[in-house]
Amino acid sequence: MPGLLTIAKHINWRDVEGELVLYHEHTGVYHVLNPVASFIWRNLAHGAAADVIASQLAERYAAPPGTIAEELDAFIAEALDLELIEIQAPDAKA
Repeated sequence: MPGLLTIAKHINWRDVEGELVLYHEHTGVYHVLNPVASFIWRNLAHGAAADVIASQLAERYAAPPGTIAEELDAFIAEALDLELIEIQAPDAKA
């Protein structure tokens, strides 16, 4: 995937009683993430690349890398579609 995946500026997020809750300022919609999605989200927030996250997930959950990659790609696609994350061009400045 080209560029770095980053949390969209209009998304506020926090831990609420052990669940990660996202609030989309433009739509007013809340999203509650399951533990695996929360793991992915936190890693994206810390600047981890998708391939690094996939490796961590495969190790953590002892799942086949192909399955992990498909699920991670699906999460990323949905998060992009919902405008929760963005792709920052490699030469863009933060």
